[in-house]
Amino acid sequence: MNTIWKFVIPSTRCEVEMPYDSDILSAQVQDEQVVVWARTTTQTRPTKRRFSILMTGEDFPYRDFLRSDFIGTVQLRGGAVVGHVFVEKREFA
Repeated sequence: MNTIWKFVIPSTRCEVEMPYDSDILSAQVQDEQVVVWARTTTQTRPTKRRFSILMTGEDFPYRDFLRSDFIGTVQLRGGAVVGHVFVEKREFA
């Protein structure tokens, strides 16, 4: 079945389990938690996806930038904290 699911991103560097074919749509803040929504088919096998939230002005290796796709920018604590959400690109089998 095709559906859209929400996944919580619990920390600035983490892995989140989701169906293999998940297509990430957006990142936002909900109840002071960073979450992503993904279009998915629920019958596919689960896999872990690596997420990073980089704060404005934070340094990070260029190779990490090349290996990741930008999802969106989120604001926490009334806009006092701004993070940019990335997901590591998938390797298709």
